[in-house]
Amino acid sequence: MDIIEKIDIILTEGMMKKVIRGGKVVRKLICPQGFKAKGKKCVRMKGDEMRKRKKSAIIAQKKLQGKTDKKEKMMRKRAKSMKKRGIKIPDVFPTGNSDPMKF
Repeated sequence: MDIIEKIDIILTEGMMKKVIRGGKVVRKLICPQGFKAKGKKCVRMKGDEMRKRKKSAIIAQKKLQGKTDKKEKMMRKRAKSMKKRGIKIPDVFPTGNSDPMKF
């Protein structure tokens, strides 16, 4: 096995990460950019699929920006998930300031 094959294996190798799904901690395969999880391996995505995913992500973001109640619900769920993980993210401040030091 030469060095190029070793580098290719390292780049395509995903890592297992703990995520929260449905209120429970689950292990999930996280793949590098341009790859997707298929079974227990990371597989390279085709250009067509990558383009569709990119376009749908842009559309989803535009829809989210218009709906504040949906965005607030998502932020609450994210905060709850982060609390379970033991991470604190200062996304929403009590006074609405963008500076975390000014309350």
